[in-house]
Amino acid sequence: MLDEAGPVAELEQLLRSAIDEFCSQLPVSAEHPFAARKPDDYWLTLWSVVMHTQSHQVPHIHPSAWLSGVYYVEVPEVVLAGDSNGGWIEFGSRPSHFHARSEPLVEIIQPEEGLLLLFPSYFYHRTIAHEADQRRISIAFDVVPA
Repeated sequence: MLDEAGPVAELEQLLRSAIDEFCSQLPVSAEHPFAARKPDDYWLTLWSVVMHTQSHQVPHIHPSAWLSGVYYVEVPEVVLAGDSNGGWIEFGSRPSHFHARSEPLVEIIQPEEGLLLLFPSYFYHRTIAHEADQRRISIAFDVVPA
């Protein structure tokens, strides 16, 4: 991403280290549906997400990537308190126009500052709306095979 020193270059190094560690823990198997597609080299694309009161994201995937992730920079106090699931990330819920015979397995994770999550890019995920007057800032990223 960057050749310069500074906070973005430091973030890139942190992310690449976590990604490389994650990849090193995957099973070596041509039969494994995710691990078999592990890229030898990758591009790292990232963007910031700043959410205010009632901001949310609908269920989506990242079809051009192999691995996706999020790093939480700033989390509102009400989200940290955990009195509701507002501001949390949810995995498993599919878009409303997708119909299936059974309900999906859903997992929700409470964000906290400094938390880094990695997940296969084909996992549907969304952000639940929150009521906080504070911003929820995260860095989302994709690992795209080179």
